[in-house]
Amino acid sequence: MTEALSGTFGFMIMFFLLVAAVLWFLLPFAIFGTKAKMDELIQINKRANVILEAVYEELHAIRKDSLSKKNDNDIPVLNKEEI
Repeated sequence: MTEALSGTFGFMIMFFLLVAAVLWFLLPFAIFGTKAKMDELIQINKRANVILEAVYEELHAIRKDSLSKKNDNDIPVLNKEEI
């Protein structure tokens, strides 16, 4: 067994195993370190969705008002499902 792990090949195997062990040890810290950042990004995304919903509703109301004043049926009113 010692003959198989001697020389350059053995050094490469040992180096790979050492790097893998260090990365395996650091993995949980990397995962738990990103949790707070992900939670913050989720909250920002939720606020952006609320703002976009308000903008959509306002534009939809303005478009409906302009259509009712023109009495022109050539301009379609978009539904949320069509977007």
